[in-house]
Amino acid sequence: MSDKRLQRLEEIKLKMIQRCLSEINTDSKYDTYDAMLYETFISGKFDDAFLSDNLKDLDRDKRDEVMALARKYNSLCFYRGEFDNWADSIEGVTKSDYDLISIKLLDNFDYLMRLAKSGGEDVFKLLDKCRISDNFQKSAVISKLRPGISEEENSKGYDDILETILVEMSKSDGLYKDFSDTQKVIMLDNLDGVIYRKTEDKQYELLPVSELKNRILEEYGEDESYPVKAVDSETFSYIIGDIYSSYQTAALKR
Repeated sequence: MSDKRLQRLEEIKLKMIQRCLSEINTDSKYDTYDAMLYETFISGKFDDAFLSDNLKDLDRDKRDEVMALARKYNSLCFYRGEFDNWADSIEGVTKSDYDLISIKLLDNFDYLMRLAKSGGEDVFKLLDKCRISDNFQKSAVISKLRPGISEEENSKGYDDILETILVEMSKSDGLYKDFSDTQKVIMLDNLDGVIYRKTEDKQYELLPVSELKNRILEEYGEDESYPVKAVDSETFSYIIGDIYSSYQTAALKR
């Protein structure tokens, strides 16, 4: 765990002690963390203590704007979109490990700020549509997209390529403009081998959109002149699932 992530949590804890100690039930560890996360995600009381490389180069007005937009869509960080589910919002972490849960929640919130800065509200409107997917309903949307992402993986560019994908998908004239919103959600549920792949040195590489479209249309029985948006959702999901599975099987053999 990076010093920056730990430092961010400790800074927020310090502000909690300084500003809210008399208001919280310190006899309950859960209540203490619940109050701390509420003031961070909901009220914004600790905005000045939120350490983030995504905010450090912004003036005060722009910083406030980015944080306000991330807060507007903070439900993306929580299971079923509800703050009260914060302890269930990080996969693979013991529910009683409040420090680790908080660190990862704050990291996901920081990633929302990164997206707010680079893609604006259109990115969040796209992510909100992920809730139509059964798989995305089983976990927090951002946790589903960043499942247990390690610092090593991030050093190889995972967060960078995910940001590129989300920003491009949210643009009306982006790389994925020929796909419907429902199709984009299906692809976001099957990123590895469909939208990106890992190179031999384990870097992340965006796959050509034209090749993806052509493969989908070929399996659908149409030529490249056929609009990919016209492929029905059930068939599209099946084709994407097949592409994803084929890639994963091949990867295991490498």
